[in-house]
Amino acid sequence: QAGEPFANLPEGCQQVWPARGKTILISTGKALFTYDLETTESRELFDWLGVNISSGSIRSVGMTVDEGIAVVCSQSGENPFATKYEFALLSKVEKSQVPEKEVITLATIAAPYDDLKRAVVEFNKASSQYRVEIKSYLEDQGDWTKLLDAKNRFQADLVSGNGPDLIYLEHLDWTNLVGKGILEELTPYLQKTGGVEK
Repeated sequence: QAGEPFANLPEGCQQVWPARGKTILISTGKALFTYDLETTESRELFDWLGVNISSGSIRSVGMTVDEGIAVVCSQSGENPFATKYEFALLSKVEKSQVPEKEVITLATIAAPYDDLKRAVVEFNKASSQYRVEIKSYLEDQGDWTKLLDAKNRFQADLVSGNGPDLIYLEHLDWTNLVGKGILEELTPYLQKTGGVEK
């Protein structure tokens, strides 16, 4: 027999794991939360991309005895029948211990696909100078009726000078952006670096 439904669950719950006592861990497509089953209070621990993990690759999450977070991820390579697994052990550190990187903002209208998140994670792991952060303009990812509002917020940022460094063009009229001089021609960069055909 089912009991009463729990209140105050984090928006977009996707996966749930036991933690300690009456506490569970809840993953959304964006972040990891603790949820107290007695008080029904949730607390965000961190953003998945902030710790270089693509939420689509997560297979299991657990809490260690010292309240660290252990994560098992799967990484499919070139061979779809040979999945590789990765284990990440996360713990709190002082902000001063984290190397500072220049932030590059990548705008998406809707929530980014797993492939895009994986590409961002791989770049962030490899770069010692830059860190890509994704900004999604569709606040309620399940409500496609708000797509026009998301596009308007994106355009308002462009007009006000708060636009992103990179734009994922899905759901946008890229020819209009080119006509307004918002997108930059990449050919000179490709010619300078070499190794990439136009």
